[in-house]
Amino acid sequence: MLSIYKYIASHIRGELSLSKTFWLNYVFVNLCLIVTSCFLLFYWLMICKVSIVALSETMLRYYSWIVFLMTVLYAAQVIGVFMCIKRYVFNKKQYLWPMLAGLFITADISSQIYIELSDSSLTDDLKIYASCTHPSTCKDEIGTYDLTISEDNTTLFINGYFPYGISDNVEKVLQKYPTITTISFTSRGGRSYEGVRIANIIDSHGLNTVVPRSCSSACSIAFLGGHQRHIFEATKLGFHSISLGENEQRLYYLIAKKINKQQFALQNKNGIPRYFVDKMNATPPASMWYPSTQELYDAGVITSVIGTEVE
Repeated sequence: MLSIYKYIASHIRGELSLSKTFWLNYVFVNLCLIVTSCFLLFYWLMICKVSIVALSETMLRYYSWIVFLMTVLYAAQVIGVFMCIKRYVFNKKQYLWPMLAGLFITADISSQIYIELSDSSLTDDLKIYASCTHPSTCKDEIGTYDLTISEDNTTLFINGYFPYGISDNVEKVLQKYPTITTISFTSRGGRSYEGVRIANIIDSHGLNTVVPRSCSSACSIAFLGGHQRHIFEATKLGFHSISLGENEQRLYYLIAKKINKQQFALQNKNGIPRYFVDKMNATPPASMWYPSTQELYDAGVITSVIGTEVE
């Protein structure tokens, strides 16, 4: 262990060779970290069959520590490389390879800063994840919501967005009011994680769901958890594939694919045919598919149409 500390200290002071400092301690170590993170994510999602709810909670729980450790490691790597370059240039009077290594490091740092600044969704996600260790404690500004109970304590009304933490509050309300049999939704959606979790909560409590006006995106996921699913004649249910911001081309794609797969498992459990789920997942995140009432009924998405809502 002492030898490892001495090696790290030698790296930071720039006392190692340029080839070992740059190629081994910077390039090779970073490649190993990238490959390992990709493998672990793939392993958790595709092989271990970990639910997206459990995975999200685990990632949030350790996110701050991971970011801290990675920041310290990266800073140590960069400082060591530049200290080594300084020694080669000023002491050994060697210029070509040290300058090339310096340009590579500078370009790498600049590219990461550019990604952070240009990808607003990634920056917003980082701010959210850094503020919590569990979804229920996240400072999410996606939108507000209201949870109200009917006078006879049998219906829970959910109006507004689905930010992180809403599912925990829904669970608390259901525990406080065990007489609730129906959940009514009016929402444009929100966090997919919360939609999946609310659907699971509704299913586990054996509740029914109803949408008087509109319910889209994550809200429609939650709606499908109902044992009996009702709408009114003018109701609009909106569906699309899961969105995780603008990072679909990175590892977020695997997570989105996993959520879509779990959506199908939930929907298949309720007797919803594959063709309906395929059409939903084929709808881009930036778009919205609003099936007709007949399409919803034929696919088993709804079990009844109550009638025109009276304002």
